[in-house]
Amino acid sequence: MRTIVLFAFALTSCCFAESSARDLFALVETTPHDAQSPNYRERLAAGQAAALSLLRMERPAGLSVAEWSRMTTLSERTLGWTLFQQRRFLEAIPILEKYLASSPADAEVSYWLGTAAVKMFEIQTDKELKRKYVDACLFHFARAAAYEGPGAMPVTARSRLNTFVRRTFEINYDSAGDSSPLLELISVAKNSALPPADFKIAASHR
Repeated sequence: MRTIVLFAFALTSCCFAESSARDLFALVETTPHDAQSPNYRERLAAGQAAALSLLRMERPAGLSVAEWSRMTTLSERTLGWTLFQQRRFLEAIPILEKYLASSPADAEVSYWLGTAAVKMFEIQTDKELKRKYVDACLFHFARAAAYEGPGAMPVTARSRLNTFVRRTFEINYDSAGDSSPLLELISVAKNSALPPADFKIAASHR
């Protein structure tokens, strides 16, 4: 009898965990699309809490490994998005980078990372940190502009970003008329969602 009771308890707990995870994921999945909601701040906070809860959970037995992987991966995306929207850029950047490492075909996230790098550049006073963030900004915007596969940005947005990258490069770097550093940047960004370790644009800052 005791064995039956324990089995029933375990089964109930398993079903509850699965149901709870699915409810949390429903919120995680819709949060980035609720920007026009009149109570968006509250929705943002709720989505962030849901994403954090999912990322701290063990996989419920009723969910397959593949399904759980999708849930946790999108939770990283939503968590990064909510931090980005709250202007907590220093916290958002590593989370979005982690997401992009496993989901490289998401140019919108490259765009978010480029924007976050711009915001971090604007508040820096240290010259080396400013260079770090302008390099990062150009890489991520170049990626969003150059990537053409599934998950690419709309053509008009890519065109505007491409123009921004070229103009920003000209303003911030002295390449002595040599276009190869810019072309190298675009080539690397097109083929990789994230910059190589210790990435620096091979041109002198102005």
